[in-house]
Amino acid sequence: MDARDEYVEKLRAAGIIPKESNYRDKKVYVDLNKVFISPGVEIGEGSIIWPNVYLLGDTKIDENCEIGPDVTLEDTTIGNNTRIKRGCEIARSQIGDSCEFNPFCYINNSKVGDNCTVWVNVSMFQADIKKGVTVHRDARIVWSKIGSNSNIEASCQLKYMRSGPNCVICHSIIEGDKLDEAMLKSGKQSIVIGRSCAIGPWAYIHGSVVIDPKCKIVCEEIGMKEMPNYGGGYKDGRIVIYALPSSHPKKEKQKCP
Repeated sequence: MDARDEYVEKLRAAGIIPKESNYRDKKVYVDLNKVFISPGVEIGEGSIIWPNVYLLGDTKIDENCEIGPDVTLEDTTIGNNTRIKRGCEIARSQIGDSCEFNPFCYINNSKVGDNCTVWVNVSMFQADIKKGVTVHRDARIVWSKIGSNSNIEASCQLKYMRSGPNCVICHSIIEGDKLDEAMLKSGKQSIVIGRSCAIGPWAYIHGSVVIDPKCKIVCEEIGMKEMPNYGGGYKDGRIVIYALPSSHPKKEKQKCP
């Protein structure tokens, strides 16, 4: 008996799933008396559905997933081996393989790639999260794209922005100028952050800004006429930030609050 079989037996012993479980001739661990499933829903082999779950619309759950208690999924695709924990609400979204969503996340009209981890109380709307991203608790991501293998730390507020891969954004507010919906859907964003950047803690970036790859920005406000302690200037109506060469004399940084 492997670890998953042992886990299933523990859930059966606790009365969470019945001893015999099937759904449309598939081996699915679900008590159909305690879960609401719309006619258009598909559930893959080996998936576990806890009580008080609502599966609505054309939701599709792939194989070996776990949907925790009090979860609502509507018109959403869940990839293989993904876990959705208590109280999450996910609508009109695509979730990749081997992801983990911790309790009370609210996801709407978003895409999340494979191998992502989303911590407690995260909200996303029109977000595009590439593979291998970790989003920590209380973060808000709206009309934004996050590059692969990036780390979004707790309480970040991200809106109308795009980051490259391998970025770290820590306890910061990044809010670009609002574009019309057609431009947003075409992939354009007001704030563009290059690959391998480190932003924060306590950075505030707003307006229309381009940050070149490998920049490190700490405790700065970017979006005003005064430039921060980085190389930069204006181009085509945007602030452009670039990393200074190592030979450039360093300016004294302000202290974080």
